Amino acid sequence: MHSHPLCAEMQFSAGRVRELLEFLRIGPGDESNLEAIHTLLEGELDALVQEFYAVVREQEHLRHYLGGAGTVARLETAMRHYLATLGQSVGDLDYFEERLRIGFVHEGIGLSMQWYLGMYPFLFGWIARRLAQRCAADAARLAELLASLQKVIALDGLLAVETYHRASNKRLEDVLCEQYLVEQDLRVSTTHDSLTGILNRESVLEAIEVEFLRSRRFHHDVSLLIIDLDDFKSINDRFGHPFGDHVLSDVARLIASTLRPGDLVGRYGGDEILVGLPGCSLQDAMRIAERVRLKASLARIEHGGISASVTLSIGAAASTPAMRSSEQLLECADRALYAAKAAGRNRSRAARPGCDATTGPQGPDQSSASADD
Repeated sequence: MHSHPLCAEMQFSAGRVRELLEFLRIGPGDESNLEAIHTLLEGELDALVQEFYAVVREQEHLRHYLGGAGTVARLETAMRHYLATLGQSVGDLDYFEERLRIGFVHEGIGLSMQWYLGMYPFLFGWIARRLAQRCAADAARLAELLASLQKVIALDGLLAVETYHRASNKRLEDVLCEQYLVEQDLRVSTTHDSLTGILNRESVLEAIEVEFLRSRRFHHDVSLLIIDLDDFKSINDRFGHPFGDHVLSDVARLIASTLRPGDLVGRYGGDEILVGLPGCSLQDAMRIAERVRLKASLARIEHGGISASVTLSIGAAASTPAMRSSEQLLECADRALYAAKAAGRNRSRAARPGCDATTGPQGPDQSSASADD
């Protein structure tokens, strides 16, 4: 059983083939006439091929497509095959598959359609002249043969145009897709941290600012977590910076996988990670913080034969009506983180009420305690 991938791609089923043949009024009588044409022109195919490529060589725009002698020989063989099969078993999918392939091949080598389609009038004229010489005494028969020849030449041209356009569109789609991927890579490279894959400092701060302004406009909460890896310097000193980088990357993925869709996560700097929680109260933010902290404490980081555990200190803060900027929200979360670390690390702390109304550092006694105290 023959495979017809182009017919399938172009949706040329047996039913559509019949519809197209009926549209062009190609029937059994035409196939019989085309068989007669092959008989009348038997032995002249080589002359036609030679004349065709002589015309091609005269066109400066087409010469470079011919290449060397080997390429010309292959092209001539393909042309002989095309002529030998012109209109043969025209209703079979094999015929359509072969003719469809011609359009893809010529588009693929960059041949302009005007030159490609110019082949069909040339072939029709050449064959018509030969037929006129052989049927000079029977004008009615000549008219029948030329009508059938014109139909099959029209069919081949139609298939060539359709596949040429399909190939061109696919090439354009591929170019646009590649451009999109390049733009996405560029966007990611400029907005995401290269080590952890999460947002970089500038991007996460910008996103949090947007959420803060949205929370003020629509009067809903937005909370912030600042997460710090406990004793990260000792991990680097003990196991080396490559392992430390792997730890930071793994922890970032762990945090991101624990958050809700729509939450923001980015690398704030060094071993600190910033999490934005739109529509989240301080109480809910603390629950998320504890979930992240516990999940990290139970994890084991393994890489290159080294295994280590990590703990996190987390400061949480929520927006209040008194806040005028996301920087105030960030300061409150930072003070809560300071309190968590001062209290012994591996814990979560929430910013105390009224944090946004004060300036300057806070001590651990000024921070609300988490449930694990």
